[in-house]
Amino acid sequence: LKKASLSTSAADQLKIVKLAISAYNDKLLMVMDDDNKFLSDYRIH
Repeated sequence: LKKASLSTSAADQLKIVKLAISAYNDKLLMVMDDDNKFLSDYRIH
């Protein structure tokens, strides 16, 4: 039972890590978009 739970938890952890990485990348893209908007607004003014 312990081995089975360990293997499933490892697989779950891998899923969680992948989700966290994709979420982090999405947030980075959003931040970059915000910075670009700010810079373009700044240039316009």
